[in-house]
Amino acid sequence: MISIIVVTWDSEQYLSKCLRSVKEQTEKDLELIIVDNNSKDSTKKIIRSFESDIFIENKDNNGFAGANNQGIKASKGEYVFTLNPDVILTPDYLKKVKEKINEDERSGMVSGKLLRPSGVIDSMGIYLDNVRRFHDIDEEEVAKAQRHKGTKNPELLGPCAAAGFYRRKMLEDIKI
Repeated sequence: MISIIVVTWDSEQYLSKCLRSVKEQTEKDLELIIVDNNSKDSTKKIIRSFESDIFIENKDNNGFAGANNQGIKASKGEYVFTLNPDVILTPDYLKKVKEKINEDERSGMVSGKLLRPSGVIDSMGIYLDNVRRFHDIDEEEVAKAQRHKGTKNPELLGPCAAAGFYRRKMLEDIKI
């Protein structure tokens, strides 16, 4: 089973499209967990209009990482998928990332390519620069590496958590 964790905070503008794209997945063994960080707009109403397995309503904003950790703790799946509420999945997205992670049992995390509505690459994962700052590998980073011959593409460190797919075993192995 794949546990999908969507963290929301005043996300009414995008949330319906995101949740519809989850419901339209060809992969059907899913658990949907939504963690709301005390939204003041109509986000909670939208959440209630969709069927979710678990809905956690925080009285305070626990932040992105804190709310994802709440969702992970409540989840039961062999895989954990963190999903931002402004991301719309193609119908076979979860099937493809599950197939990819299972190509090698040592793989702990994978990600697809995130595109902006214009088709420009938003993220292909994250990397750590030489001053220890994290950045998305986006269209600009790819173009920069192509412009400067001899410059290698940044080394992928992990998926962007906007749509990060993780093997639970890996999360359990590294947790503190």
